Amino acid sequence: KIALTTGETAKYCNVNFRTVIRWIEKGYLKAYKLAGRGDNRIPVESVVEFLQTNKMPIPENFIDKNKRILIVEDIPEKARSISRTLSSAGYETQIASNGFVAGDLLNSFKPALMTLDIKMPGSVR
Repeated sequence: KIALTTGETAKYCNVNFRTVIRWIEKGYLKAYKLAGRGDNRIPVESVVEFLQTNKMPIPENFIDKNKRILIVEDIPEKARSISRTLSSAGYETQIASNGFVAGDLLNSFKPALMTLDIKMPGSVR
């Protein structure tokens, strides 16, 4: 879905739909009105941005999993540098400092892509 009704947004935020209307009126939540009826529609991106800003949980179906990258690197400076570069390009990153952590994050973080330091201690060459 590209946009949500005030009722749908209210369900995701666990509030009354009137609260969502107040958020829109106060400018906290970006929305537009449908021609004719004047009903509000809230773009999904605006809902996600609002939830992030207010440290509220983001529904799993709103998260773009294609932008998740797992960085497997044992040198913290390199890992942070890679993470900063990818984050500034709009990607969500997680860092694993060893293979065990990487295996756990593959299951829980579910990245679309993984960078791997092939010269990590303990790796088979």
